[in-house]
Amino acid sequence: MLGLAILLTACSEPRTHLLLITVDTLRRDHLGVHGETRDLTPQLDAFARDAVVFDAAFAPAPFTRPSVAALLTGHDPGTLGVVSNAHPFRGSVETLATGLWGAGFQTAAVVSNAVLKPASGLARGFEAYDADMREHERIRGAPERSAEPTTDAALAQLDRVGREPERPFFLWVHYQDPHGPYTPPPALRERYLGPEARRPGDPGQLAVSDDSRGLGAIPSYQYLDEQRSPAFYRAGYAAEVRHTDAQIGRLLAELGARGLERRTLVVFASDHGESLGEDDYWFAHGEYLSDVLVRIPLWIRGPGLEPGRRADVASLLDVLPTVFRQLGLSPPADLPGRDLFAAGAESRSSVVHLSTFAEASVPRRGVVAEGWKYVRSGGANPAEQFQALDETGRSTAPNGAAPQMALRERVRAHGHELARTSAPPAPSLTETERRTLEALGYVVSEPDETPEIAPPAP
Repeated sequence: MLGLAILLTACSEPRTHLLLITVDTLRRDHLGVHGETRDLTPQLDAFARDAVVFDAAFAPAPFTRPSVAALLTGHDPGTLGVVSNAHPFRGSVETLATGLWGAGFQTAAVVSNAVLKPASGLARGFEAYDADMREHERIRGAPERSAEPTTDAALAQLDRVGREPERPFFLWVHYQDPHGPYTPPPALRERYLGPEARRPGDPGQLAVSDDSRGLGAIPSYQYLDEQRSPAFYRAGYAAEVRHTDAQIGRLLAELGARGLERRTLVVFASDHGESLGEDDYWFAHGEYLSDVLVRIPLWIRGPGLEPGRRADVASLLDVLPTVFRQLGLSPPADLPGRDLFAAGAESRSSVVHLSTFAEASVPRRGVVAEGWKYVRSGGANPAEQFQALDETGRSTAPNGAAPQMALRERVRAHGHELARTSAPPAPSLTETERRTLEALGYVVSEPDETPEIAPPAP
């Protein structure tokens, strides 16, 4: 059982399957369920009507590999040593795939972001791990797979696991399209360009950066067709979301056509969001811990779950213990996350630790706790930000005294815990790995450099 004592629920009924759908770089506010009015996500909105929707869900980091590692393991990415997209998962902790495989599940994954290739370390426990990316991004030439072939590959995996109907399956599908550069079908971009062009307050033209960060300018990897208008890129992002929604709808429809819908627990989430000009940060992620980057959609639909909306704070770290319990399994005892459907769970909130780790030009750490979101920026000009969470979990300007000392202490204590328990530094990248990550727009430091995990001084 791979070192984990797994308790199966005695039941004569067929066992429940698991479908995990993640979307790269998907902003929560571009989903109709969360306030978007342009009908970008009709398929996902229909799914949400039958799901439990967590209005205050957060990712621990604003970039892919650490957030996905947290989702698949239930552990803080800092303790795993996955503190950038250059640091692979090398831990021995149980994952969704190893745990479910040990419990008799068929396990398969279809991923479409190069930072999730098997070298990421996240393929452990999957019997089939499809990272076949035959497309290349238009500007950088980095490997990727767009939404339609991703769905095709996912359906092929559904057909494969269907050959062993006596065994339940776990299928993870990761869509890449909303990640830049935004190159949707041209007609879709045109559909959203007009409203974006009429948005008040935008600068007429943006500068183009000579790096990938997006601070005050269009990142070099996003620059398309000599276009410098924010509207062009925002419309492209919206179109990518709409295109991905259609393909997720196709996947869910095929799940139903195969007679699997009623027996499948479906978890939908994004790994992080994208800044579209907030804080003068353009078409990028990883630099800040703002809501548009770390507040994510998290929806769960499954047998016996009553649809509805939840305002308690949830974390990607909560997915593994929640899923295990829903599937009749006993999760590891040392997980920091919680079962979101345990008795009384609605009246409690998760504590979510946030970090930019080694990715940002200025290190930032934070926490969501006690009805507040607190972020501290380090560097030459340290700063603090306190935001209250309203009844839907939205971060708003404070209207009262924040529990400042308690929040600072949480961040300090978490930093000390990471320094004590974090995994050893990963081996240095190969030159091929380095070139791939840089082509994807990530600023790559040596993985064997020690990341900023100690808490900053108050």
